[in-house]
This record gives sequence, C-alpha cells and structure tokens, in this order.
Amino acid sequence: AARKGKILFTVLNSIKTKYEKNISYTLGNGLISAMLFKNPETGKPDSLFPSKLTELCMQKGLLVAHTGRESIKIAPPLTINDEALLEGLDVLDEAIGEALLL
Repeated sequence: AARKGKILFTVLNSIKTKYEKNISYTLGNGLISAMLFKNPETGKPDSLFPSKLTELCMQKGLLVAHTGRESIKIAPPLTINDEALLEGLDVLDEAIGEALLL
C-alpha cells in the first residue's frame, strides 16, 4: 500500500498542478485519498463540480465517492496492480478536463 500510495499521490499531485485553479488540495495516506475542489473565480469550496465529476467518472467505469461537499474520495483496492491504478488515474484526469467544459 505504501509503494502504490506513492504512485497514487505522485499522479494526483500532477493532476492538481494541471488543474490548480480548480483543485485546492489532495490529501490522504496510502491508497486512501481525497481531492478538494474550489471555484476558480472566488476561491471558495465548490460542491457542484464534484457532482459532475463523479457522474462522468462513473460513465467511464471509475467509481469515486462524492462526499456531498467539495471533495471526492478515491480508494482503490489494496490488490490493484500498477497498470490498473494508472489507468484509473488517467480516467480521473480525463474526466476532470471534460467536467470543466460542462
């Protein structure tokens, strides 16, 4: 979990950098993580964007949990292989880009 967690957070932090106007934080430990979103115009928490993102991820076959606030939770199984982990993160990155266009 520690090794895979490093992969997870390396990619999540690169996604955060890519969408820094919309993502406030990436948090977590091991294979449990969260992304917190903000409104790019006001800088305040954005609870609508994670709803759009969660729906898009589900349509693409990736399950993330919207907490009902400004965050999503990401918790792949401990047995996930590196290739599947990276594929899921690619789907998340793609879904964020698409959700920003909605």
